[in-house]
Amino acid sequence: MGEQSRALENHKKALEIRQKVFPSTHPDLAASYDRMGSVYSRMGNYLRALENHNKALEIYQKVLSPIHPDLARSYNKIGSVYSEMGQHIQALESYNKALEIHRKTLPSTHIEFATSYNNIGLVYYDMGEYSRALENYGKALEIYPRTLPVAHPHLATVYNNMGLTYTHIGEYSRALENYNKVLEIFRKSLPFSHINLATGYNNIAAVYSHMGEYSSALEYFDKALEVLHKNSPSTHPNFPTTYKNIGEVYMKMGEYSRAIENYNKALEIEEKSVPPNDIHIGEIYNKIGLVYEKMNGKSKAEKYFNKMFEVKQRSTSVIQ
Repeated sequence: MGEQSRALENHKKALEIRQKVFPSTHPDLAASYDRMGSVYSRMGNYLRALENHNKALEIYQKVLSPIHPDLARSYNKIGSVYSEMGQHIQALESYNKALEIHRKTLPSTHIEFATSYNNIGLVYYDMGEYSRALENYGKALEIYPRTLPVAHPHLATVYNNMGLTYTHIGEYSRALENYNKVLEIFRKSLPFSHINLATGYNNIAAVYSHMGEYSSALEYFDKALEVLHKNSPSTHPNFPTTYKNIGEVYMKMGEYSRAIENYNKALEIEEKSVPPNDIHIGEIYNKIGLVYEKMNGKSKAEKYFNKMFEVKQRSTSVIQ
């Protein structure tokens, strides 16, 4: 956050200088507002981000052609902020305005189209309109392979989005197909210890778990852990997530002692890295309680359920 605050301060100083030198509708002022909007967005201050991106848009609308690419970029930035805020209709409206400009100025295979389609797909996914999400991801994938190298991260992003969507609608074989394409790209373009490889293995493992193919799930979770151990600090959040996922698999398999073992590994890491009232700690207590309940260990189950409720109460009191 400190780095973002410094960047914001620098952009504000640049804006003050430009306001003294340029007229109020000069494109350089718009560029300053856009940069400030992007920093506010990274900081999670979406209202201020919108305020600045809209100031930039007002200037562009006054001085640029209605089909200028800077206008399209401005609409895309505003769409992204609305998407982060969960204001899906406004996000789609902005993304479609950008798309309309692209249609008037760019060839249909231009990479900007693919980016817009992927962004629109993400909004439809968040809205629960999965068929429309897949439709737009598919449009992006018609364009990216024509314009990008086969191992480009943009391709991996769209395949990953498709894998996530297919997982959500229960089409697990198609989810695996897309996640494996992601993994293939990562293997070609990233070092063995890169965190994205661990994420790729985790995603595939999760699908196998949904399918009831537990040995395959454990195999891929172990691959994820192998990557994490190579290059990540022991308190990296992917460690507890992976241990919890492994615990879930053992729970489904009825191997309760191994489930508890992995939940405890996750708990140990979370206790070192998050406050004691963090929701993730309460979640693990609940999971351990459920395992003991399955094992008919009533007193131990109650112990962990009580710990979970204590975390929940502390968390609620902090929020109030």
